[in-house]
Amino acid sequence: MEVMGVQIHPDGSLSIGKRLKNEIETKLYLFLKNQNDFVSYSSLDKNHAIARLSGQLNYINTIDPKYIDKLKYKYGNSLVDLFFRKAI
Repeated sequence: MEVMGVQIHPDGSLSIGKRLKNEIETKLYLFLKNQNDFVSYSSLDKNHAIARLSGQLNYINTIDPKYIDKLKYKYGNSLVDLFFRKAI
């Protein structure tokens, strides 16, 4: 069951929706490969796009920390941590 973008599994665990997961992974990929494409995809200026992704990752971390671990494995600890610290 999904309520306001948060999935509630039968065992009571929480996760974020597939749409947000796809958006986050697309943004991280584009940021790594071509920052101009990242900015275009986000439809914001670079600073706001980075701030939004940082906020989304922090939001996800409160709901589904295991997914953050997956992102760190896939895209690298340093990249994901940079967004957490807003050190980009």
